[in-house]
Amino acid sequence: MNFKCSGFHLDTQIIDGKVWHIGSLEKGRLLRGQRVKVRLGTAHRIACMQNHTGTHLLNAALHNLLPEGSVTQTSSLVDSKHLKFEFTAMRTSLDPEFIASLEEEVAKMIAQNSPIHRTTIKNPEHFLEDNTKLVDAIRSNARAVQLQSEQHDETNGSENNKDLFDKRAITVQDEDYPANVNLIHTSQSVEPCCGTHVLNSADVQVRFL
Repeated sequence: MNFKCSGFHLDTQIIDGKVWHIGSLEKGRLLRGQRVKVRLGTAHRIACMQNHTGTHLLNAALHNLLPEGSVTQTSSLVDSKHLKFEFTAMRTSLDPEFIASLEEEVAKMIAQNSPIHRTTIKNPEHFLEDNTKLVDAIRSNARAVQLQSEQHDETNGSENNKDLFDKRAITVQDEDYPANVNLIHTSQSVEPCCGTHVLNSADVQVRFL
């Protein structure tokens, strides 16, 4: 993640399991051992979270509307101003009518006001190209999250729409997933992801394609 703050160009990296903030001062100077204060750019961060979760909703909407197995994500780009989602789709026409349907599908997910969960699982196929067992592990984890949600709803006397938890496991073809995989659960999908996300679909707010 690159950003500028008070003349300091900062790059955040994970090295050997630790988070490092590496950067260079563009003006002024720092002395060895000098204490510095890091401030989070809250508006920038929240906007990135909204667009990142929006990417997951868009991916789920595409899988809902297009024939099974016909859509594959190829890349994505998320920043504070917009999201870019690239994919291949077979046996379909991406005309204005379809785009309108896609916008409507994403809007429905946002309006569901459903929580966004994050869990972590072990990847049974680490270093392997075939993600079949990983998909099974994702589905198993999704069922566990569903059960916890249903138990929470029963305890609090609320009704849960079980249809919302008929989720699809979405992975990226030929992706090399790590030994420990972070999962993001939306109302419609469960997807491996290590990025930052909002806590509720309603937080994404209205998006236009």
